[in-house]
Amino acid sequence: MDKQLWQNVEDLFHKALQVEDSKRTQFVKERAPEDRQLQFEVLTLLKSHESESDFLEQAANPDWSDSLKKITNEFESGALVPANGSSNPSTGSKSAPTENNACQQTKSQAGSHFPNTFEIGISKRIEDSHADLVVKKVINRGGMGTVLRVYQRKLDRDVAVKVLSVDQVDDVMRRRFVRESKAAAQVKNDHVVGIHEVCNDPELPFLVMELIDGPSLKRYIELENGLPPTTAAEFARQIAIGLAAAHERHLIHRDIKPANVLLEPYTPKLNENFQTGYRAKIIDFGLARDEDNPTGETQDQLFAGTLYYMSPEQLAKPDNVDHRSDIYSLGVTLYQMLTGEAPFRGAPHMVMRKIELTDPTSPRRLDDRIPRDLESVCKKAMAKDPSRRYQTAQTFADDLARFLEGLPTEARPITTSEKLGRWIARNKRVSAFAGLAASLLVLLTIGSLIFAFTVNHKDQQIDAQGSTISNLDRTINLQRDQTVEIQVQRVLDAEASALPFAIADLDLNHEDTLVQFRSAFESPDNDTNRRFNAAVVLSQAGSTQTDFILEHLDQLYVTPDVFAATITALQRDPDAVAKLSDSIGDLDRLQKKELEDYSKRIILSAHLGDFGPWIRALDNKLDLSVNTEIVHTFRNWHGDLVSLCEAIENQPNEQLKWAICQAIYLVDRRSFNQHTFEKLVEVFERQVDRASDFVGYTSAQQLLKKWDITPASRKTGPNDQWYERDNGIRMVKIDPSTSRMGRLERIKKFIGFPPHDVTITRPFYIADAEVTVAQYQEFLRDKNYPSDKKPVDCLFWSHSIATSPTLNHPVQTVSWYDAAMFCNWLSEKEGLTPAYKRSGNDFERVIYLVRDNQSYETEHWEFEDQANGYRMPHEHEFGLATRAGSQSKFFYGSQTEFFDHYGLSSNNTRLASSPVRSRLPNQFGLYDLHGNFWEWCNDWFSHLDESHLTDPIGPIVPDPEPNPFGRSIRGGGVGSASGDTDSDARGAEPPHNRHENLTFRVARYAELTQ
Repeated sequence: MDKQLWQNVEDLFHKALQVEDSKRTQFVKERAPEDRQLQFEVLTLLKSHESESDFLEQAANPDWSDSLKKITNEFESGALVPANGSSNPSTGSKSAPTENNACQQTKSQAGSHFPNTFEIGISKRIEDSHADLVVKKVINRGGMGTVLRVYQRKLDRDVAVKVLSVDQVDDVMRRRFVRESKAAAQVKNDHVVGIHEVCNDPELPFLVMELIDGPSLKRYIELENGLPPTTAAEFARQIAIGLAAAHERHLIHRDIKPANVLLEPYTPKLNENFQTGYRAKIIDFGLARDEDNPTGETQDQLFAGTLYYMSPEQLAKPDNVDHRSDIYSLGVTLYQMLTGEAPFRGAPHMVMRKIELTDPTSPRRLDDRIPRDLESVCKKAMAKDPSRRYQTAQTFADDLARFLEGLPTEARPITTSEKLGRWIARNKRVSAFAGLAASLLVLLTIGSLIFAFTVNHKDQQIDAQGSTISNLDRTINLQRDQTVEIQVQRVLDAEASALPFAIADLDLNHEDTLVQFRSAFESPDNDTNRRFNAAVVLSQAGSTQTDFILEHLDQLYVTPDVFAATITALQRDPDAVAKLSDSIGDLDRLQKKELEDYSKRIILSAHLGDFGPWIRALDNKLDLSVNTEIVHTFRNWHGDLVSLCEAIENQPNEQLKWAICQAIYLVDRRSFNQHTFEKLVEVFERQVDRASDFVGYTSAQQLLKKWDITPASRKTGPNDQWYERDNGIRMVKIDPSTSRMGRLERIKKFIGFPPHDVTITRPFYIADAEVTVAQYQEFLRDKNYPSDKKPVDCLFWSHSIATSPTLNHPVQTVSWYDAAMFCNWLSEKEGLTPAYKRSGNDFERVIYLVRDNQSYETEHWEFEDQANGYRMPHEHEFGLATRAGSQSKFFYGSQTEFFDHYGLSSNNTRLASSPVRSRLPNQFGLYDLHGNFWEWCNDWFSHLDESHLTDPIGPIVPDPEPNPFGRSIRGGGVGSASGDTDSDARGAEPPHNRHENLTFRVARYAELTQ
């Protein structure tokens, strides 16, 4: 785009933003009535602005505006040519939004999921016209339509039914709907979602599809912020196998992306080598095209697919793509799995040009832990020239299998000569001039040699020997000077990983070496990186540059290589520790940029032997934001871990050991050499054995388990700080204290929970994690326990595989009564007094009056507050356990970007729960307090005021006033937004409710252990 056109685009775009949304299109047309190119560029930018980042994740959609579609059609017909000659923009066909996952189940929040009027109508129509189908619930809504979970009577199974929206039922969309079903039905493969039936109802067309109870690959990537290389390679291999099956049927998917891949919970067979816990399945063949019928019905779509993942030829010649376009899109998906981000970002027209003309940033430059072979595989799949890609999806899958098996791959990095050839092809004029200059240089060199030979021959009689020695000395000195200059430049230009090797080649004894580095360091023309490299060399030579390094610490990359270079420089300065300590000021209320800078300084101090600043960060119990920043900076900004851990091992501060365990937990194990790994295992096995409090014990144990090492379990008894039952329930003692609780952030939507002080005088035990499926099943299957003390339907109870796929996931779909009976069973097994008792005859119902003369019928249970048995925690006990003394948004601080490491929520995006203890624990050593599932508390829900409370246990009988009504629930769940799962997440549910988002953990009074 030429400079003037871009200026016009920018001016008109900003003016259009000042206009009301509905009038922007008309405004642009009026301001540029004859300039269709200008209209197109501005309308594209406006649509991108309106849709924000989600736009590029959506399949191309002509509903931008009629004007934009018309202009795009003019481009295709050749009536208009983009200013820079690039390909056309993406408009495509009507398609589902980003999460176009017809086969996934949404986890509701703890509460009802109400269908709208349209959904009630389509459910009734489906059931009336197909007696075999029973609609259970809505599991997804999108622009294309609605997805329902439906029970199929004849085959006794749940299926997904995808129903087209009423406003989408026209002839074009009906044909597409039929095409999608026929295309997918042809492919029979474990990695392609199957379509069982298509109903071409004239008023309500729908598909009956395989139901996948699992997250989309897109959500999985977002949660993990990129996947481990082996996991990414295995998912890509499975997707490639599914594509190979489709390609064998001559079908091109044309919209491969993470949102169109579902992950089905899956237990591999014994002979399967690669285990991820999920099996990838491709969905949405709505944009598929038959290679044998390239002029078929999809020709009404100028562009098909999602811009981020389109191949260059899909943009340039959308009517002439072949199966290799899918291979490119899968390469982009692999790139995103490895790095956590797409290779190209920006406004749509800029992304298009980058796809056509620019190579993406190499994955290893974003994360140098990615294996080179896998990076080469990814680059080969994403080659801009289809002939340079894998020629079939099966060969792509085979090469990924070779990588996973540790064998050499077919893909390889391009050679230097190939890079030179590509550079010459892109820069023909420059390379031609360079070639001419090289030729002239060769001619001049030859002429000079001939001339020198002639002169030397004529003067050979004149002091020949002396002249030769003198010339040799000058040559040697010149070569030495040139060598020093080359070495200096190599050091100044070196990346951090190469800096130690470049320094090792230096001749520090040469008189000019340090002079050149001093000059480079003082030169204002050099950037910070070159000056930093010079400072490292000068520090090694005894001229320490600590002040400069600390002043520019926030500008340095956070990588182990840069850390090593920084430590090398600081270790030469005996005052470095004191200077670091002085540079770390008040650690309260730091801004984000200050948090990052201070965390670097604190980690450097620790490696230099000063743990004081880190302990100061940990002592700020009200807000652990600084410590959390240290923990998350540490993964890429650290030095010798063995020496650091051995030094911390002798520190009496258990919170410091907890923090270092969390920091190393986030470090990629593959970055350790074998010696380092073995030494670290020894250190943390000793910590498990010797830890004086629970937080040090459980943090080290969790770290070892992540490394597939099973540490020896310490069995302790009641009256200790913690104890563990045979079934794996760990009880942690919480001492009396006064704490600030309630909704500390007043902008929150929750009512009846203002800030207030709470004093708890009675020490209590609380489980460190939620009750698991296995532990609850042990209760139900205990044949020695009376059946009248179990739920009446215990023989038929089942949990949702979708939300808790393994025995180590939290139990769910349990009512408050179910939890109370579990607590009684646990008490009686240990000879303790049960805390709960039904009042009156079995299952006698008591009617409570609620608001507006409405009644509520429930079982009546009595709670014995002096019983020494197990119970659910009181609401304020749960609050104290969650906060662990903090007053920040989350127990770890206020940084929402780190939430996925401490809690689990998905904002209703079809994500399974997390196994217990799979996130990082709080400073009491407790897990799963932010999200995962809402947890039952012992108390009836009530509104509170700002009064100071002492040992509150809630109302004895239901309060008829509060809304919502029921027993208190705390912590948030997978169906909650992350902002609603903070330390004060609170709600209520009728005690008989069994939702997929409800679980519990147990507690008991510590003073009544016998």
